[in-house]
Amino acid sequence: MKQLAEVRSNVYFEKKIDEQKNEVLKKRFELVFVTDEAGYTRTNDGEISRVRKLKEQRFTVSEDGLTQLIANLLLIQKNSEEK
Repeated sequence: MKQLAEVRSNVYFEKKIDEQKNEVLKKRFELVFVTDEAGYTRTNDGEISRVRKLKEQRFTVSEDGLTQLIANLLLIQKNSEEK
């Protein structure tokens, strides 16, 4: 099973055209979830050895999307504490 090792983020801006045909910059967040999981390799002697591997999952969200993601995670935490 994958385990969350680290969360990183990058902020960047996208050019958008509004209703008045003006260019506006919209903030976007790239979220990088670094996960740790088991992997296997074969040694020179032919034995199978378990190793840990890091992988990343990247996705982007708007400011509203990030706020909604945080609210959902807090709701999951709150619901788990009530049980």
